[in-house]
Amino acid sequence: MATTPTTTDSRGMATGANRTATTRRFAQTLRVALALTAGLLGGHAVHADATASHRVTVRLEPVSALALEGGDIELAVPRPQDGAPSSASDASCRLDWLTNQASHKITVASSLPSSRLPLSVEAVSAEGGSPVGSVTLTAAAQDLVVSLARGAGHCRLRYTAQASGLEQPTPEVHLITYTLTDLR
Repeated sequence: MATTPTTTDSRGMATGANRTATTRRFAQTLRVALALTAGLLGGHAVHADATASHRVTVRLEPVSALALEGGDIELAVPRPQDGAPSSASDASCRLDWLTNQASHKITVASSLPSSRLPLSVEAVSAEGGSPVGSVTLTAAAQDLVVSLARGAGHCRLRYTAQASGLEQPTPEVHLITYTLTDLR
């Protein structure tokens, strides 16, 4: 096969009749390449599309958060009159929680194993859970709010201290701990 000299422009592209001859040679080469490829593949059609797949698992970690608003509290129980018990209450603190899990509750415990002046706490105006009522505090964790809903919730904390008047007038300092845990 005789070749004709190729004339190119400044970009190296074939020009005029040379462009037509170059295009024809390219088309012929492409046909031969496709025929050879089809022969190597056993006559199966060649597809230009290709795919690949894999799984991606997205997992959300458990979220459990508690926050106390209101700071430390001092309850001053007034002197009992005529031997009758006396008490003092405070509901200035708020407990906030957030969870994305079902079957959770909030427990409460004191740092003191026992107390001369009984101290109790009650979750009032609770939203997002069911309060159990007044709990007399000890060192053992006790349920305060159960059946927490997924999401945010809160309650007011009403502390009440009682005295009969026969106790020695020295203060008791409790460190109160709230824990968000599962119902077990």
